This record gives sequence, structure tokens and C-alpha cells, in this order.
Amino acid sequence: MDKDYIAHTNTTTKGKIMLINYLGHSCFAIENQQGKVLVCDPFNESIGYAMRKTKADVVTMSHQHHDHSSQDKLSGKYDIIKTSKIYQGNGFYISNFKSFHDDSKGSRRGENISFIIESDGIKLCHLGDLGHMLGSRQLKLLNDVDIICIPIGGTYTIDHKIVKKLTKKLENKIIIPMHFKTNECKLPIGSLNDYLRTTILHTHKVPNLSITSKTIKSLAPGNYVLDILD
Repeated sequence: MDKDYIAHTNTTTKGKIMLINYLGHSCFAIENQQGKVLVCDPFNESIGYAMRKTKADVVTMSHQHHDHSSQDKLSGKYDIIKTSKIYQGNGFYISNFKSFHDDSKGSRRGENISFIIESDGIKLCHLGDLGHMLGSRQLKLLNDVDIICIPIGGTYTIDHKIVKKLTKKLENKIIIPMHFKTNECKLPIGSLNDYLRTTILHTHKVPNLSITSKTIKSLAPGNYVLDILD
């Protein structure tokens, strides 16, 4: 098997844990206990990152910009979720709420879909390219979410100042920063350090998240900065 693939690692995860790997930018590969893989916001390599070849069962796309909707490196027979419909399959239940890619109700960059992903008794929200502070109704939908993937780089999304306000509203959550500047990323956005200098949350740096519905309860709230998978 090609070493570049994230495959269904049945011998290590099936029936035991959920594994969340960060592939860079806003892209994650979430493997549930059935060994099924959900890929969030796969990017085109023109932004600077090398996208891993990834075998997928489900793919979510928060919007159709090239850095969030590329299928160039995906393989397998996968379901694509890019609208506001409810999805259930492959051990995942996916709901969503509409948001905007800017702070002017989408007039500059359009709509954005924030996905709420449930599997194995764990609930995760991928906010996509959120461009504004969430309203009270949207925040209420996140009350029982365990993990929230939040863009932090600004320019095209909320910046670290708005993220600080948002995380004050999201108590006792695991926050995974995404969509920030790195040496590889060519986009004119803020860096992870810009965010970490202003965050009010404790920060944990980890290779990935390997969790179950029981072990996630023992994780301290705060920022969880994941390594980009080599």
C-alpha cells in the first residue's frame, strides 16, 4: 500500500478509538471506530501545502473555494457533503448551520457551512471559513459539542481578536486552531503564534487526538495544536 495514504487502519483504531489527524490548513482526517474516514475541507496544493493522498468515505466542504474543496488527492468511493442537508452513514451523523465567509452577511465572500459531526459518542464542529462572530442561536448549537475546529488567521476568516471573544463563550471545550500561516502556506493570513500570544486558553501541543467518548472527558479544556501529519 502506498505509504502516502491514510488508509483504514483497522488493526490500530477499529473498535478502539477515534483518531483525528491534521493535514494542514483547514483539512482534517477523522477516523471513527468503524475504521471509516471523514475528510474535512481538502485543499488544493496551490496554497503551498502538500496534500496527502487520502482514502476517504465521507468528505465535507464548507464552501467551494479551492483551498477547501479539492478532490485531487482523494481516493475511494466517498460521499460528498457540500450543502445544508443532513447526512447519516459510515458511522457518522452530520448536521450543520449556515454562516458567512465574511462579516457582511456573505456580500464579499459568500456563505459558509459549519458542520457538526457526531460519531462514537463524540461531537465535533468544523467551523469552516467562518468570517464573523457567531450569534446566540448558533452558539446554542455548540452547547454539547466536545471539539471545535476554529479558523484563526484572519484576512479571509475571523482573526485572533474575534476568536478570543468566541472562545470566552465556549467554556469547557477542546479548541483546535486551523487556517493559519506557516512556512509552507502562501496565503496572507495570521500565524499560529499571533493567536497564541493573545489566547486566554491553556495550550496543549499534541501530534493528533486519539480519543473515545470516555477519555475525552478527562482532557483539560483549551487549545489543542495538532501537528500537520507528515
